[in-house]
Amino acid sequence: MNKKTQKVVSISIGLILSILIVVIAFRMLQGSGANAAPNEFTCVRDGSTATASWVSGQSSLGTVAYGSDDGTSLPFFAQEQETPGSAGIGQYRHSVTIGPLPAGISYHVAVEGFTDQSIPCTGNDGTASDVSLGSPQNDGSGLTSLIDNSESRSDSRAGNEVEEEPTDAPEPAEYVEASALPLEMATDYFNDYTEAGINDCVEAFRFAEDDDGVRYTGLASSCSAAWTDVNLSN
Repeated sequence: MNKKTQKVVSISIGLILSILIVVIAFRMLQGSGANAAPNEFTCVRDGSTATASWVSGQSSLGTVAYGSDDGTSLPFFAQEQETPGSAGIGQYRHSVTIGPLPAGISYHVAVEGFTDQSIPCTGNDGTASDVSLGSPQNDGSGLTSLIDNSESRSDSRAGNEVEEEPTDAPEPAEYVEASALPLEMATDYFNDYTEAGINDCVEAFRFAEDDDGVRYTGLASSCSAAWTDVNLSN
């Protein structure tokens, strides 16, 4: 082999080795990028769903794990539905929709394989917003927002009398006299009717009245005490 041929072979081998080195380095960088923690990781909630987005070196469909804030784990999973788009050399942009999520419960989410780096899903969680103090609100039931009450209290403290609409106060209930069934009467009943029970006694005095024409009350109590005294005391 002459010198010219040797030089050509040496150059060819050098080129091949250079290409191999570049390919191996690219594969190593691509692999390390796929295993690297996600970047630009966000989770935005809108009503009963939330969208988790991140950038990583993983080109395949991504998966996220999520769970409520009051739990200690992320038991639920959701996978990406569309192929991630390019976000630069060796980087891909991912997006996963999770839900349905119950209103009033906050959630955390993490990319699968990095569950120790979870983030909260922020935004509207579907719950009713608080009544604004900027203007009074009325829900149709006659109740107004706190701003109305606060203004009324301010007027009172300032010495301004606030007229209140008169309300129809209920008439006091008519007083009804009551007369407890005498224990002696119940005792006499059981002495006369030895087979009778407490319910029989109550039924017997159900419409009984005292000398003033007031119907007896406390029938069950008096009948129970009398039955115990007659049947259980020796």
